[in-house]
Amino acid sequence: GIIYVSSKRYKRILKRREAKARQKQEIAKPKKKEKRQPIHESRSKLALRRQRDKNGRYIPLPEAEEDKKNKVKCTRGRKSQKYYELMRKYEEEGNLEMIEQLKIHGTKELKNSLK
Repeated sequence: GIIYVSSKRYKRILKRREAKARQKQEIAKPKKKEKRQPIHESRSKLALRRQRDKNGRYIPLPEAEEDKKNKVKCTRGRKSQKYYELMRKYEEEGNLEMIEQLKIHGTKELKNSLK
């Protein structure tokens, strides 16, 4: 039924209804999230430019494929300065056997095999 209230109280009831309506509208609309800034801008730009296959994965770069084919055993997965020096030296000499051993064993085991 009808409830009679004072004019002051009625105005407050109307304000409360408006606030509830506004709150419902805000909840109904999902808030747009801000795009997170990348930590390294240059890496992000490079990643965006890289080609992808139909599944969205990166297409391997040609250098990466070559490294996989000629997999080299060396310290911590990196080629040391010594490795490159020896490689250059053996290439100048034309010593293909030592180049192959260097590729297979790396620099540490090559030292042990030379002793």
